[in-house]
Amino acid sequence: GEAPQLAMQRALLPSELTERRRKMFEQYPKYFEFTASSPITMDVVQSQLGPDEALLAFYFDARGSYGWIVRREGIYVNRLRISLDELRTAVKRVRESVSIAADGSMKPFDSEAAAFLHTQLITPFRDKLRDLHHLTFIADDAMRILPAALLAPQLGESSSARRVDWLIRHFPISELPSISAFRAVHRLPANTLWERPFTGIGAPTLRGPTYAGVAPNFGSKLRGAGVRLEDIRSMQPLPDAAMELTAMAKDLHGNPSDVLLGSGANEPA
Repeated sequence: GEAPQLAMQRALLPSELTERRRKMFEQYPKYFEFTASSPITMDVVQSQLGPDEALLAFYFDARGSYGWIVRREGIYVNRLRISLDELRTAVKRVRESVSIAADGSMKPFDSEAAAFLHTQLITPFRDKLRDLHHLTFIADDAMRILPAALLAPQLGESSSARRVDWLIRHFPISELPSISAFRAVHRLPANTLWERPFTGIGAPTLRGPTYAGVAPNFGSKLRGAGVRLEDIRSMQPLPDAAMELTAMAKDLHGNPSDVLLGSGANEPA
């Protein structure tokens, strides 16, 4: 029956996963190291940090959440006062406030939710973030879907994006999936030269109506697990996407042949 078959498939999953991980390690060892959550000691992290760098990581759990910041001279841990529900609610509010409305307008930025997250996650480490020129941010749980750059102190009555004191205004921020990824990145030689300084893929050929002053409503078609390829192909082309991608390639000294636009950005069915 169906139940024994499902039980057999479930029993085979660990061995299949192990085999897939082995193949990934053999074929793409650098990518494997970047994505794998292998243990790493804090003294290794400290040895790879510069005097003006820091690594800020979080662990969120219903039983208690923690944040720790690593600098060359020490490691500092704080138990966070934010609950898991509060975290997820605030992240959702900020995410929704930076989404484009169906009529193409920008929603007011939710400075209250962004300030709440800043107070709970950044303020406890404020003294350790002084004289900083680069922060590596290791997110967890809901923060994985919210750029740390969007955290900001309370703005006040105005919600104008131009007046927000974004965290990114204070120092550059790099976001990595894990601390082991931090080690993988820092193992690259300092003088590494990439064959392709920039590769851009965008502005694919879509069959939707031409943009006519109303922003394409991508959100409703890209949320959830049931995204269909046909729904994506029927979307409106995103205005100015090709121009923006080409400009980025020029600024980053990319080769025009490494920018895939139109049909070149479409993946065969």
